[in-house]
Order: sequence, then C-alpha cells, then structure tokens
Amino acid sequence: MPGSRLLSLPLLLVFAAMICFPAGAAGVAGVAGMGHAAEVDPRIGTGGDGHTFPGATVPFGMIQLSPDTAMPDFPHAYKWAAGYQYGDSSIMGFSHTHFSGSGHSDLGDVLVMPISGAVKLDPGDPARPGSGYRSRFSHASEVEQPGYYAVTLSDYGIRAELVAGRRVGWHRYTFPVGRPAHLLLDLRPSIYDYPGKVLWARLRVHPDGAVTGCRETRGWAPGRVLCFAMRFSQPMTSRQLVDRETGVRYKGFNGPGNRPQDRDAQNGRALVGVFDFGALRQPLEVKVAISSVSEANALANLDQDGRGWDFDARRAEATAAWNRALAVIDVDAPQAARTMFYTALYHAMLSPTLSMDVDGDYRGPDHAVHRAQGFEFYSTWSLWDVYRAQQPLMVLLHPERSVDFIRSLIAAGEASPFGILPVWAYQGLETWTMIGYHAVPVIADAYVKGVRGFDAEAAMRLMVASASYGPYGDLADYMKLGYVPIDKEPEGASKTLEYAYDDWSLAQMAKAMGKRGIAARFDRRAGNWRRAWDRKTGFMRARLSNGRFREPFDPTFAGYGSDYTEGNAWQYSWYVPQDVAGLIAAMGGDARFVARLDQLFDAKVDPALFKNVEDITGLIGWYAHGNEPSHHVAYLYDYAGAPWKTQARLKQIMDSQYAPRPDGLSGNDDLGQMSAWYVFTALGFYPVTPGSDEYAIGRPFVAHAAIHLANGHTFSVSAAPLDDAHPYVGAVTLDGRPLHRTYLHHGEILAGGELHFSMQAVPNKTWGSAVAARPAAMSAYGK
Repeated sequence: MPGSRLLSLPLLLVFAAMICFPAGAAGVAGVAGMGHAAEVDPRIGTGGDGHTFPGATVPFGMIQLSPDTAMPDFPHAYKWAAGYQYGDSSIMGFSHTHFSGSGHSDLGDVLVMPISGAVKLDPGDPARPGSGYRSRFSHASEVEQPGYYAVTLSDYGIRAELVAGRRVGWHRYTFPVGRPAHLLLDLRPSIYDYPGKVLWARLRVHPDGAVTGCRETRGWAPGRVLCFAMRFSQPMTSRQLVDRETGVRYKGFNGPGNRPQDRDAQNGRALVGVFDFGALRQPLEVKVAISSVSEANALANLDQDGRGWDFDARRAEATAAWNRALAVIDVDAPQAARTMFYTALYHAMLSPTLSMDVDGDYRGPDHAVHRAQGFEFYSTWSLWDVYRAQQPLMVLLHPERSVDFIRSLIAAGEASPFGILPVWAYQGLETWTMIGYHAVPVIADAYVKGVRGFDAEAAMRLMVASASYGPYGDLADYMKLGYVPIDKEPEGASKTLEYAYDDWSLAQMAKAMGKRGIAARFDRRAGNWRRAWDRKTGFMRARLSNGRFREPFDPTFAGYGSDYTEGNAWQYSWYVPQDVAGLIAAMGGDARFVARLDQLFDAKVDPALFKNVEDITGLIGWYAHGNEPSHHVAYLYDYAGAPWKTQARLKQIMDSQYAPRPDGLSGNDDLGQMSAWYVFTALGFYPVTPGSDEYAIGRPFVAHAAIHLANGHTFSVSAAPLDDAHPYVGAVTLDGRPLHRTYLHHGEILAGGELHFSMQAVPNKTWGSAVAARPAAMSAYGK
C-alpha cells in the first residue's frame, strides 16, 4: 500500500497513532444513522479523469476542504485539477477551495499542514520522502463521507480530520503524545500553478491569536483575491512569518521585527507561516473562514458561522445537511447501484457555490464589492456543461435553489463591464471559458417550468443583451450572416449550433412572457443550425465569410484549429436539440437517421486520435460520454421512432462509463453534469432540450424511485423485472393508464403519481414508434 513504507518515524509510533485514532472503513462506514449520506462514496471520480475531490463540503457550500496530493505547474497540472489524485501516495496539505470535476482549474487556497517534530518550509518532492513537509499516507487510513474527511499522516503520526460548514472549514489534528505540534500555512501553492502566479499576499497575527490574510493571484480568473481568517483551540507558544521569495531587486525597507518569529505581519509573494503549540495532550482544532472581499469579512464569517469549539457537533451538522439534500429521492436498487446513484446526486449538488459573506457582500465580475439584498449570491458557473442536465435537475428537485441561482446570474450580469450574463465564472469573476451564452437556457428552462421569484424582465434584458453583444464570440457576424465564419472566429461550426439553441431557449421564455417580437426574432435565429449543415457530406461544418464551407474537411479531426469545440464532426453533427425533427429530415428521414446513429456508436475508433484533446474520453465508437456534446445523443433514437435503441444504448453507456470506484467516471464530472446525466438516466427520463417542459423517456436503472417534490407531491418511478435479462421496455403506464409516448411533461411529474415500466427481454419495436408519440423538440421547424 502507498503508506506502508515508513522511513521518518519509528514504526511503533505510527502503529500507536493508528490504534489510538482508528480510521474505520473508507467511504460509507463509521457513522450510524447517516441516511442517504451513508450511501455516498466521495472517492468516486478521484482517480483517472473524474477530477473530483474526496474532502469535506456541504451542499453548494463556499468551503471545499480537501487534501491536495500535488499542485504541479501548468501545463502539467490537468491530472490534479481537483488537487488530489487517488494514485498518489503523499499529501502536501489541506486547502479550502476546490472545483469538482473541472477540465481546467485554479483554487487550492489557504493550504495548511500539521507537522510533528522538525519543520521544513517547502513541500518537497513526493519521490523523496522526508525532503519537505508533505507526508505519506495510506488509503486504508482514509475516511471519506459527505461533509467529513479523515486520514493519518504516516510520516508524522498525526490523525487529521476535516469538516465543512457553509463558510467555515473545521480541522482537528491529533498529534503523537510528547512531540512538538506545529501548523504550517503556505500561501504559495495553487492548483494550476506557475512561477509568479501569486501577485501579492498578506499575513497577520492579531493580538487575540487570530490569523488573517489575503492573496491575489493571476490564474484562471486574473486578479482574483481570496482572504481568510483562522483561529486555534490552543494558544500559540511561538510563530514565524516568512517571505520565501528570492531574487527580488527591490524589497523596500523592513518593518518591525528583525526575525520571522518577531513579526506580527508580513507581506510578499511567497509567504509561509508556522504556528507552534508545543507538546499537546489534546487535539488541536482549527477553524478557517474565507471571503473574496476582505480580511474583515473573513473574520466576520468566522465569528458568526464558526462559533464555539465542537468539532463533532459540526460533523453532525454537515451530515444532517447532506441527509436533507439527498432525501429528495429514495431509490430501491442493489447496493452498488445505490452507491453510484447517491454519489452522483451528491456530486450534482456541489456547484454552484455560495460566494457571499454573512453581511451579503460579494465580489462581482467588475472586481467591485456588491451586496446581495434578499437572496444568496452563488458563483462557480460551468455553464457550457451544467445547462444540459445539472441545472434542470435542480429545477426539478430544488426549485427554491434555482431562484437564488438565477438571481445570482442576473446580479452578475448587471455588474458585468460588458453587460452580459456569466459564461464560466467563479468567486464572481469571469474566465471566458468555453462557448455560447448558456446562462440563457438555464434561466429559460426554470421559467418555462414555472420557477418564479426572480425579476424576469431584468433577466430577459440580460438574455437579449448576451445574445446580441457583437464582440463576444463573433456574434456580430452571426447576427449578420446567420453563422459564425471560421476565417474570423475559431470553432465556427460549434458556435453557430450552440448560439442557435440558446436563441431558441430565449424565444421560449419570451413567448411565455408574452413578448412576441423578441420571440419571433430569436425563433428565426434558432433555425441558423441549417447554415452549418452540409448536405453533401452529411455533417455540420464551418463556413467561410464568403459562404463556402471550409476545405479541406476531415470529419474525424478534433483539436486546435478545427471547426468544433472539444469535438469533431461526428460528435457535433447531432447538436440541434431544439429541432431534432428538422435534423432527422435533413439526414434523410427516420431510417437513415437511425442508421447514422448506429454508425456513430458502432464505429471502430482509435482513442489515439484524441491524444491532444484531453477532454474527449469515454469513447463508444465516435460517441464520447466523457464530454458534454454527446450527452443527449443516445436519446435521439426516441425522436426517430426507435426508442428501443435508446434503451440499448443507455444500458451500454451506464455499464461502461460509470462504476463505484475511484476511476469510475469516464471523464471530468464538470461541476456535476456527468453525475446529473446519471441521476436522470437512472430515473428513466432526460431533459434533451432544456427550455422546453419535456423529458425524453429512456429506461430506468433502479427498481423504484420516489422523488419528493418541493410542492409536497411524490412522483414515483418503478420497473419490473429489472435485471440484465430484461433490458428493454415492453410497456409504460402513468398512474395506471397506458402511456404510448416517449416523453413526459414537467407538469406531469410535479402533479405526482407513478411512472411504471414493464421490462422484457426483447425489444418492443412498436411502443413509442408513432410520429405522434415522439418528443416534440418544441421547434417551429419540427413536426
């Protein structure tokens, strides 16, 4: 095991630590009465490409307190986008901010490491134990539970335990008896690091023993400021504040204190603090709050949300928060499937994250401080991913959250220097990552499904502004030509297709609001997908400014310089969720469309084709489940009258792309989108076209599920017999009446009742095959 080679401490000391501070089983063991939280395994996705973290957090919380095994410099940091890789054998510390499943990264703020004995000020080389402050560990000593994480640091014999609140991270460190106890705070490292990333940092020890500080970094969101406040349960015996930066030509003049031990404050770009507590007879507890606004706000967050010293009570609160959140769905399934389901539901409720202090202050995209009035401000918006299923899942399960989410998007748009909604933002700041204006369908989907409580007029103004801002992604040419010309803007085919869908979703909300002029304008733009369709090759392609398709053309090519975003023509030619009926007609009708889908899934593809496109993973033929453009594709058979093929493909995907183990996600979880796909699919339906009130029906992967809705109703899904021998749907009933169509309305779910699937061994090729039985695609160009 990784932690079994013990060099820096006597074996007896480490074994004693393990006996005194037993880990219990990893994952779901250790706490009785945990409800559905006990069925979550946060290890899933922490190996391979999942990029999830195993540490402590609460639903949509501001704190993600988790171990970091490495923070290598960009561009070699992709594997450690969440700071932790299951295959690593040492931990460099515990930091307070992490993304869950992102394909690019930042954060890893306020990294601390408990140390017993001599202190080294640098993390060291993981290949050379003892070369720095990092410590080896064994997975056998880890406990990962929603809201709680624990591990034994074998080089120090320290038992580390972490718990998260909404704004506060709680630590408990049990040191070996008789050995000096220290806590190191390192403000240098960062996820996706590089030399010079820290622009400036401050560190201060207050007269009452509190420690505060801030650092500004130039990372994914340039100029991001993150402040913190920290308190200890035991008094410090000494401390040192050190600036480790070298080679600076001008440092000004020294402030008070000739030695690091004498300084009450330190500024610089490479700050390390070491806080000494002597030999402790009881655990050291540490509580840390963060703020994107100021040290004073971080202290206020700590003093209001971090009162007292009761680690076990905070752990119980975190568990209770997760039990409440996960109780929205009860499922009956074998244990492995339950673990996968509830872990997916857990991962789907990590983002967006609270990004507001206790007084309502938050940092906006203009870098100014704003104050939320009457709502909570959330950020961490991977909108290119989460508009597809994760946000529709929240509309279904937690519509009250959706109100705050949408009010946050509106507030961010109103503070934007560009006057548009967020694209990919975190801690209030914009990164301009990915394409489209997908905050639009997030808002439209909620509105069409009846969510209210936000200013729809303000939302519509920002939606129109976002869809009309010419400098963004060459919208100027899109509005003029009806497509994005590839000689002026990269990834022109993908942008044309995604803009057209976003336009359609905007039109749906405008219709619902009675804004006929806006609706007509954007309905017309929704048909722009046809400008990308090349009848000759049968693929979506990018055009030049002169109207011709770009040549030469290779439908298998993906990567820098292609017509597509993280994909190729095989993967993007299905992206017309607003007009699947129109796409079927363009491809030659039902039979040809189904044959083309089969060709997509059944192709023999060498994964080496995508060696330079790290996000294209989870291949089944050309289908790439590890990346979002493919997520709706298996459901498209429904629209061509072959739902039995949707059922077969879903089984193929569920069996090959998800597993309850650390490498059990075939691609980045992308802030919960991969997990939300799993939740919907396990329930038997999926929102192919957010912005409509329809869900395409697939087949369930749990025998029974009860969705406890916010309106007090319960909607149940059942399937029998449900096993590998009966993979196909024979018949469906809704509240006991035969259901011959392959879609559900949102309102039918909200009304409560039961959707029952009779499963069978062979396909029923007549159920759902009639044109009238198919999902409508809700398009002016459809049926």
